[in-house]
Amino acid sequence: NYNRFFNSDGTLRSEFSTANVTLEIAGNMKNKKFIFANANVNFTNPGGYSLTNSSIRVKTNSVVSLNNINVDRIVYELTDSNYDRYFSSDGTLRSEFRTANVTFEISGNMKNRKFIFTGGLFNLSNPKGYTLTNSTVEVKSDANVTLDNINVSMVTYELTDSNYNRFFTANATARTDIIKSNVTLRVASNIKNKNFTYTTSNVTFTNPNGYNITRSTIEIKANANVSLNNINVDRIIYELTDSNYNRFFDNYSIARFDMLNDNVTLRVAGDIHNKNFTFTNGKLNFTNPANHVLTNSTIEVRSDAEVTIENIKVQMIRYELSENNYHNFFNDDGTSRSNVIHDNITLIVASNIKNKNFTLQNARITFINPAGYTLYNATLNVTANAVVYVSGLTFNNTDNRVNTIVLDSKNNIINSSMINVGGSDEITALVINKDNNTITGLNITINNNAYQKPSSAKAISIESMDANKKITATQITNINIAIQGVNTSNPLYLTNTEDVLINNITVNTHDALDSTLLSLENSKDVTIINSQFVSNNGVGLIISNSNDVLVDNNYINTTSDYTVEVYNSTSTNVTNNGLYAIVQEGDASVNVVESQSSVHDNNLLNSLVKITGKLTVYKPSKIQVKVTDLNGNSIKYGNVAIMIQDNLQDSIFENGTATCTYTPQSMDDVDVLAVYTSPNKLQITNNTTLKVSMIATKIALTSVSV
Repeated sequence: NYNRFFNSDGTLRSEFSTANVTLEIAGNMKNKKFIFANANVNFTNPGGYSLTNSSIRVKTNSVVSLNNINVDRIVYELTDSNYDRYFSSDGTLRSEFRTANVTFEISGNMKNRKFIFTGGLFNLSNPKGYTLTNSTVEVKSDANVTLDNINVSMVTYELTDSNYNRFFTANATARTDIIKSNVTLRVASNIKNKNFTYTTSNVTFTNPNGYNITRSTIEIKANANVSLNNINVDRIIYELTDSNYNRFFDNYSIARFDMLNDNVTLRVAGDIHNKNFTFTNGKLNFTNPANHVLTNSTIEVRSDAEVTIENIKVQMIRYELSENNYHNFFNDDGTSRSNVIHDNITLIVASNIKNKNFTLQNARITFINPAGYTLYNATLNVTANAVVYVSGLTFNNTDNRVNTIVLDSKNNIINSSMINVGGSDEITALVINKDNNTITGLNITINNNAYQKPSSAKAISIESMDANKKITATQITNINIAIQGVNTSNPLYLTNTEDVLINNITVNTHDALDSTLLSLENSKDVTIINSQFVSNNGVGLIISNSNDVLVDNNYINTTSDYTVEVYNSTSTNVTNNGLYAIVQEGDASVNVVESQSSVHDNNLLNSLVKITGKLTVYKPSKIQVKVTDLNGNSIKYGNVAIMIQDNLQDSIFENGTATCTYTPQSMDDVDVLAVYTSPNKLQITNNTTLKVSMIATKIALTSVSV
């Protein structure tokens, strides 16, 4: 009697669609459709008869109560107007509709709706593409919901250990028919021995309740954009390409993603151009197993980050080096870790560092300190064919180490750095053992401290232990050396060297029992120019067994008999210097012994200042100040300042004589001070003072040079 109640298309006849109608199954049925339109009926099967190959559709404006009706498929048409019939106020599907094989079919535009499925097997379908504005779908772990053409703001699936296979294939790849864009996968139980590979789409993977995910990994392919929230797994792998670079790095090239879990691998998956990579924290592997090309790119690793770089070839890798991360780069014995410190590496000091050694080897390295931190009790050793550029390092050593910097390789540059040492019995601040090294802008201070007075101190030592093999092509420029309170000092100690330039350096030793400002032995082609050497207790420059040495345009002031001593040397020229020994000055302070073709000439003499004139009380009186060299020759350059009773007088300096006019106003004694300043730094600024007793109206001025 099916046809008595249903039309040929399966629609319930209108005369049976009234309220309070119950249709009761009274026998087995097959191949039947039950379509309810504009109906308000009960459809029941108390006898449990079978309904084979049959389906039910409940139209939008129908209300049908089903009781023990088991068919292949039940379709409910869903609209904004009948939403409350199926879903409660919080968006949860009502329990009476949680049966198997149910399809909810969107049949009109909807907005501001939640669709929450807590259990059962459902389809949520939108075959006609109606809009679902500001709406969401949430599928709990016990529900299995297939979404067809459902475009909402967010779809959330609960993921558990037991329903993992619903979302991921046997090879751990996310099922693209389920894990689509705007999907959130929310962990809802502990999970173990599961991997998660995302290949496409914009997905959120979250674990708000902090469930354990053990022995698991996540891999995010280049075309997938996955946001991870509180996901703690053994390893997270991101694929990086030129096109998805901005997903991982901001406008300042700083990594965007969370590295705090110390388990991230960033894997290059395509050629990358003109991109930089800055890592600020956490632990990361940056790897390139497929040998993709990275052109015009750099890497910077800040001090709070630990990044292992594998097969990444870029223009430069910069590491921040701190007290805390020292062992990321150096072994316990101070040698550099070869898997980290290799060619084109820059080390940037990022904190004060104490009691550490830095041995750099077999690589081209830059070592800089732009923020001005200090290395306390530290030694830099450059060895085993390393080539190092150093800039801005500050060493402060007070322990018993002998050396601070040792260059045991070629072609290194030390620039704009500072060494402060004192504490060892013997000190050699900088040692150069190989060719082609350049030292510039270095300040070296050596002194005693409360614990140790050094017995021997060298600031810079260039010494070849093989007399037949000289150390060549060394440049030492713009250097300041100060040594105080040691027994024996040799600020510059050069033995077996060749082609050496010493330019614009300042050496000052004070309170040393014995000092040799510069010692040059068995050397060739050495140029010492534009420099200043001063000692209050010691000798100046000693040149022995050397050839082709030029000492020019230097200021040398010592307390010894000579400023420069030349022994058994050839072609040593000492010219155009300001030379001041304890007695001799100028050329006379150069001692040449058993040397051939050596010249000491045109070395400037000291200046003498003499005051002359007569003073008459209440009358303008002329005062003259004459400036001469030790031979009485007028010095006609520079300037003279005349002070009377601490008042600067107007004066004119011409042809070696300064003249002023002074009118005494009383018979009080008068102090006259004359100060000569030479424009040539090689001449000492000199002065004399005359005290005049006003006991007569005319007093002749005399003076004694000081």
